[in-house]
Amino acid sequence: ASDVYKRQFYWSGLMGIDLPNNLIQIGEKAFENTKLESIYLPNSLMTLGAGAFAENSNLETVSFAKGSKLSTIIGGKLNNNSIEGGTFYKCPILKEITLPASVSYIGEGAFFGCSSLRKVSFEENSMLSYIGDRAFGAYGANDGNLPIIFNASTCSKLLSLSSYLFCRVGAFVCCSEVPPQINSKTFVFLYYDSGQRERKLQPGMKLYVPANSLETYRNADYWKEIGIILPIEEYK
Repeated sequence: ASDVYKRQFYWSGLMGIDLPNNLIQIGEKAFENTKLESIYLPNSLMTLGAGAFAENSNLETVSFAKGSKLSTIIGGKLNNNSIEGGTFYKCPILKEITLPASVSYIGEGAFFGCSSLRKVSFEENSMLSYIGDRAFGAYGANDGNLPIIFNASTCSKLLSLSSYLFCRVGAFVCCSEVPPQINSKTFVFLYYDSGQRERKLQPGMKLYVPANSLETYRNADYWKEIGIILPIEEYK
């Protein structure tokens, strides 16, 4: 079959599956709340539905075949203080992921609630241009999250970053010589103190950019608020 249908394995005990090499589409919530520990997505795949792999508490490894055609990691919908229903919403033991070069759009809350996620990277010649609200966010800074290393050193087409992208980020590596568009909330995280929602700029975050663009970033709106801006050559 060239499609996995909407909710086909929804809330099932599925522990493993070999997807066919001619797979084109995985429907909405197709693998939500299964017992999958890993998934390998073929390069024929063009569409991943909303919540396709949401709430998989055992999912630790997501791999993409070389030459992937996937362009979008779909986001979810805001519900109180979280964004539910993103493609990989609430996969709590997913620790790292490398996204295909073909992905140009990461939607709102696509990886929201992935509280163990430590490293996000991209294949060479990435087409990534946009990252939506709370794409890698979580419920709060005190829910066990360690800082993410977000390596966009191959994403020369990155144009726009939305709000509250991360619960915590340790390093953001950006190869764009022209600073992408951000806002005052892009690198702010939310936390709760005595029942009140507070907002703070990411503490200790390091930004790595092209050496010839250091001063541009240090003077650019909102980017200049990041205290540590270093040449990308110093990133290890």
